[in-house]
Amino acid sequence: MTHRLNPLAAVVLATLVCALLTACGTTPEQAHTHGVDWLIENQNPDGSWGSVDSSRPYQVMLGSQASHDGFALACAALGTLALQEPSRTNPDAYDAMLRGLDLLLTAEPVGRATGSVFYDTWAHTYMVQALAVLYQDDRLADRREEIAPV
Repeated sequence: MTHRLNPLAAVVLATLVCALLTACGTTPEQAHTHGVDWLIENQNPDGSWGSVDSSRPYQVMLGSQASHDGFALACAALGTLALQEPSRTNPDAYDAMLRGLDLLLTAEPVGRATGSVFYDTWAHTYMVQALAVLYQDDRLADRREEIAPV
C-alpha cells in the first residue's frame, strides 16, 4: 500500500527540501530544479498533489472532509502556480501545469466545514491567485474563456 502526504504537508515538504538542499551546499538554482522535479514526479493523475490517506491509525478531520478538500485545492493551486514559470522551458512542467489547471477549472466548489471553520478561504484565495496569473499567460490565451468565470 502506498501512503501519500496530505497536500499541505506535500507543499511544506517541498519547501523544506529546497531549504535543506541550499543549506547543504546545493545552489538555489539546483534546489529550484529539484523542487520543480518533485512537483512533476509527485503530481497525481488528476492534477492534484498528495491525499488525505495516512499511515497514522487516525485521521485529523479539522471539522469535516470539507477542510481536507479546501487544503487539497489550495495546494493544487499553489503547485500549479509554482509550475507556471518553469513550464516556459520545461515541457514536463508545462504538462503538469495544464493538469493542475484542468483540476482548478473542473473542481467542485469547496464547502465550509462549519460556521467557524473556514479553510475553504485558502482554496478560493489561492485559486484566484493562480488563475489570475494563468489568465495572463499568452500560451493559455485559448483557455481564457474557461478561466474567467471561475
